[in-house]
Amino acid sequence: QVSLYTVGDSGLSETPFAIMVGETDDPGSNLGRVLSGGMLGGRPAFVAGADSGESTGLDNGSAYIIQPN
Repeated sequence: QVSLYTVGDSGLSETPFAIMVGETDDPGSNLGRVLSGGMLGGRPAFVAGADSGESTGLDNGSAYIIQPN
């Protein structure tokens, strides 16, 4: 599970604005082991990787992109 929080003038929010879950059939996927953020199409984006994920087949790894509204 990867949880995303906002940061404001008073610090880190108490609750996440988004929770990413996946790879539930593969608990050893390491979801969230690789994290990155930036811009995609002029909008903020966040990528969470699972280096041992099985999105399309055995040992391929997975990458999930989140673009908050």
